[in-house]
Amino acid sequence: MNEENIRKGLVIGALVAFSSLLGILSTNLGVTLHELFLHNGVAWILGCSATSDANVYTGITMFLCEPGNPIQMILIGLSAPLGAFIIGMLLWLWDKDSVLRFVGLIIMMYSSIPSLFPLIPGSDMAFAISYGFSPLFGWIIYFVVTGVFYLALLEEILDRNVLDAKKIPFLIPSGCKGKTGSRLKACMRRKR
Repeated sequence: MNEENIRKGLVIGALVAFSSLLGILSTNLGVTLHELFLHNGVAWILGCSATSDANVYTGITMFLCEPGNPIQMILIGLSAPLGAFIIGMLLWLWDKDSVLRFVGLIIMMYSSIPSLFPLIPGSDMAFAISYGFSPLFGWIIYFVVTGVFYLALLEEILDRNVLDAKKIPFLIPSGCKGKTGSRLKACMRRKR
């Protein structure tokens, strides 16, 4: 094995370790935001007592509201996944060349989408629906949030120069049609 291959292997190993650590920390950040700051914070703002626990992949918030009207319960239930989605999107939008984009995607993916799926027993959306939130609006919110997340993920792939005008022509802005390679990439950056 030559020195160049060893160096490449070490770089790849370091990138895998960095990505793993960043992914775990981002997931934990998302769960902490979701449980401790969003559920717990909104419960406190609405005059309820709440306790939260956040671990790397799981979290739980228990709250008691007097008298506990359904609107309070719905707001507390949906505040965390929708708030985490907004925080994740803001991080993703922060800087095109920042690792914060990755952190934002992880927060959106892990702290919003599963919690908004209406059919998961115990999800925040199922909780809100059990207190009278419209299942139709629940599904609409789920599909919009999921669609925006997947569009952001697709945008990350497109930013990595995977886009080819012949593969996905409907995504090419009209002023960039007919361009390929570096000219297409430069044109698309200007159009954003």
